[in-house]
Amino acid sequence: MASPIQPQYIGCHLYSINTHHGSELRIVAAIRNKLLLITRKQPRPDGTGALAATTDSPVDQFQYIREICLCETPVVMALVDGPTGRNDNMICVAYKHQFDLINESTGGRIQAAPRRRQPVYLVG
Repeated sequence: MASPIQPQYIGCHLYSINTHHGSELRIVAAIRNKLLLITRKQPRPDGTGALAATTDSPVDQFQYIREICLCETPVVMALVDGPTGRNDNMICVAYKHQFDLINESTGGRIQAAPRRRQPVYLVG
């Protein structure tokens, strides 16, 4: 019997899912300095217009979308839905000293909080 875990997902140390019920389910998994974007497959309608019964295993109900390479290993991340839901969804990724917004479709990065040259020490 084959393992239900896909080989490309082994070693995942961080993940995030969208929790909105109105949009499609999206998952982003971090494996070292890579992000894997996964989405749930849409049900296929049968010939009568009704949704076909799926016999797939839970793992087969998801499809791999893309891999995004990062400069560092992420510490925290969150999926951010865009206002239109069409090619404007983002992933907010926090590293040790900076935050980036990454476009899910293009992989383009916007540095949200740049690194500071001098560390800030809070005195209490």
